Amino acid sequence: MFNKILTHIAYSPTTLSQVSFYARRLRQEESIRRLGLVLIVFSMFIQLFAAMVPPEKSLAQSGNDVIGGGVKTIDQLKNTYNSPQHRDVKALYNRFGIDASNMNKTGSVQNTTFKFQEQGKKGTRTVGRINFASTNDNYLGQFSGHNFYSRSAGEWQGSTPAYYFGKHKGTDNNYYYVWVLKDCGNIAYRLADSPKPKPAPKPKPAPKPAPKPVPKPTVAKPAAPAPVATAQPEAVPTPATPPPVIPDDEQEPVCDNNPTLKPDDPLCKCETNPNYTADDPRCSNSERSKEVRNVTQNLSPAQTQKTKAKAGDVLEYTLITKNSGTGPKTNYDIEDYIGDVLDYADINQQTLAMSQGVYNANNKKLIWNNRTIPAKGEVRQVFSVTVKSVIPSTNSPNATASDYDCKMQNGYGNETIVMIECPVLKTVETLPNTGPGATLAIGFTITTLSGYFFMRTRLLAIELGIIKRSYQSGGL
Repeated sequence: MFNKILTHIAYSPTTLSQVSFYARRLRQEESIRRLGLVLIVFSMFIQLFAAMVPPEKSLAQSGNDVIGGGVKTIDQLKNTYNSPQHRDVKALYNRFGIDASNMNKTGSVQNTTFKFQEQGKKGTRTVGRINFASTNDNYLGQFSGHNFYSRSAGEWQGSTPAYYFGKHKGTDNNYYYVWVLKDCGNIAYRLADSPKPKPAPKPKPAPKPAPKPVPKPTVAKPAAPAPVATAQPEAVPTPATPPPVIPDDEQEPVCDNNPTLKPDDPLCKCETNPNYTADDPRCSNSERSKEVRNVTQNLSPAQTQKTKAKAGDVLEYTLITKNSGTGPKTNYDIEDYIGDVLDYADINQQTLAMSQGVYNANNKKLIWNNRTIPAKGEVRQVFSVTVKSVIPSTNSPNATASDYDCKMQNGYGNETIVMIECPVLKTVETLPNTGPGATLAIGFTITTLSGYFFMRTRLLAIELGIIKRSYQSGGL
């Protein structure tokens, strides 16, 4: 348009009015482009500030974290390991052969990305503080007074930054590949093949013995006649006194695993797991299971775990404890961890009171004390929760945390998972990992283009103004 006007102005002076109109439009366009450039430059400064000062998560840690909130540098990990407040962390790391000498920048530590699904297929497990399924299978051990549990890495999704320590010998004399996840301090480990022992050196051949001297023949003297032995009377053994026979109904019962112990002896082994003693709280001959039902949507337990729960839905949980023993089990405490359920739901206190249950806010457990389970029988405990009317959009702290992950994960023997219909904001919680460098590069490119078009529009407006003045001063 600009070139067309300049071409016709020499032949048609009336075209000067079009020049004036076009100049006014360019001035308006210049104002709009100036405003756009200012806003883009402002956003560029915000991107630069965000890159210099990274944002922190509103929920930075989980109860499952070995180190609350994780670590950012290897020096911070070393300081935490040596801290008197984290003796349990030190004891856990030592279990897999990790100590302060391994935490050197120039040592064998490698920065890597730990991919959960890929590592889970290789048999890698992760260690945390929470036993989500409430089963003994996940129990790793107690370290400095704190219990730790392990799960397959394949139960988590995505990936996370980690320190890889290579192969180390654990306190159980097994060799493990060991990682420390940065955002939570949790250990990830996989059993490795033990190093092959060095072959024993071959024994040196023994020297040949010297030849023995040949003895000279000697003439044997006639032997003296042997004395005639007299017959002795044969000794008759004294018969042993047989032990007294005790009737079966009067015999004292003994421990099945060790007949020299009584059943109530602390050393008597657990009936179902000989690795534990009978008085160990992890020992139980009770079979546990759980089911959940969406009452509001009138769904079966199987349908409930395949359908997303909505705000206001009532979910009913049933804990089933069976006694496979031949005698009743008394004073049995039923406990259920519901920390993950409470992220998106509230306990119905009336239902809990009817079942004589108590909620412990410190460890987020429901407890039914002193239950009696009949022989070959079962006990059912029922409680219900109501999904919050406003479902939180709080972020999940890290990859190994079950907090605010749009599902309610809970277990009692078996594990139940109820998906939650989360707000749209949660769907954009995980963005492409472009990094600050890529973001700044994109911002710089947009700012440059915006500045170019602004300057071009301004230059055209100035040139039209010069042409208009030139023709007006020439008397046209």
